[in-house]
Amino acid sequence: MKKLWYVAVLGLLFAGACSSDDDGDDAADTTTSAAADDDTDSEDVDDTDGDGSGGCPDESSLEIVTGDDSSVLDVVTGWSDEGPHPDNTVDYDGSLSLVFADYEIPIDEQFGYSIPMPGSEVVDGGTEFQVSLAYDGVIEPGMTFVDQTASAEVLAENDGTINFISLYEDVERAVLGDTVVTITEIDDDVVCGEISGEETTELQELTAVEGEFVVDRIQALEAESTE
Repeated sequence: MKKLWYVAVLGLLFAGACSSDDDGDDAADTTTSAAADDDTDSEDVDDTDGDGSGGCPDESSLEIVTGDDSSVLDVVTGWSDEGPHPDNTVDYDGSLSLVFADYEIPIDEQFGYSIPMPGSEVVDGGTEFQVSLAYDGVIEPGMTFVDQTASAEVLAENDGTINFISLYEDVERAVLGDTVVTITEIDDDVVCGEISGEETTELQELTAVEGEFVVDRIQALEAESTE
């Protein structure tokens, strides 16, 4: 009888140990799953490319602001020309031109994809924004560009200059305030970035273009169309 009681006690102790191990395994599985979820979440939040840039938005989101008035620049044509690119036949590493229009810019029969002369093809009621950037070296993500007429201090704090900028609204050229362009991504297919501007000064009310952009690189398109 004493022996049977002893065996029963050992059985209960063994069952308890097994139950404890199972719980430990479940807890370990839960912890691992949570850690995996945390890793996934951190990857979703971090959308940079590891080079200090901000990557690319899904689409351009630009606004034209004048005082208390603002309107959306619905980008139908968004192109970039020049810039570092494997299809370049000349050195365009330190220059980059951008055009945004809320209408379709036609492809030139002679030159193919090309940015038109500023304001030359603006349709009635249309909006066209152009900006040209310059840098003494190779343009890369993370660089900022300011007006070439900025003070020496401002120029020293940024990477390159805006050599040309224009905004045409309904064939009339707007007066733009100081502008800053930041390149967040540049690869063989697209150029992405951010634009901000000064809207007013003590002397006058100005216009600013602000927001994020993503535009196609027309060198790649042009190369493909001539193969």
